[in-house]
Amino acid sequence: IASCLVGSEMCIRDRCGTVDPNEKEIQLANNQIQSWINSNNRTPDDDPVHILVAWHVISSSTGLGNIPDSQIQDAVEILNLRYNDIFNYYFTLDVITRHENDDWFVFEPDEQASQSSDEAQMRSSTATDPEHYYNIWSVLTEAENGYITLGWNYFPFSSAEDSYWQGTTINYTA
Repeated sequence: IASCLVGSEMCIRDRCGTVDPNEKEIQLANNQIQSWINSNNRTPDDDPVHILVAWHVISSSTGLGNIPDSQIQDAVEILNLRYNDIFNYYFTLDVITRHENDDWFVFEPDEQASQSSDEAQMRSSTATDPEHYYNIWSVLTEAENGYITLGWNYFPFSSAEDSYWQGTTINYTA
């Protein structure tokens, strides 16, 4: 997917910012997935799984990034469209928080998907009960070499279930 900025010669291409796993992490993930499949075999006929969503809007002091509730509700609806029929997962938007902070809002390329100090401070200060909520942070991710990172997660086995590293950071325009 490529989209060009209006009035600009630079074309911005989208990419996922999740860091590529090493061989050991791939094997660990594959083993955990296979173990889960062997013991769960989830189908749409299974009991529904209800996932509470806490959305954290991070904006600049000028208001950039302060997305409306309707945009957040639409994004959660897209999650439901993707996961209801196949997995019987239901996402419910339960919490919206808003934080004006220029340091947290702008993620330069070297800060993206790197557990940077700004991201650690942002997540640790704003996360809502990560063990019981799917936390999403919307920020501005800056482009590098014509690519813009739309968002990232960290692998669930790389931190405790109740860690603020559980969740997703996304570009507010995604």
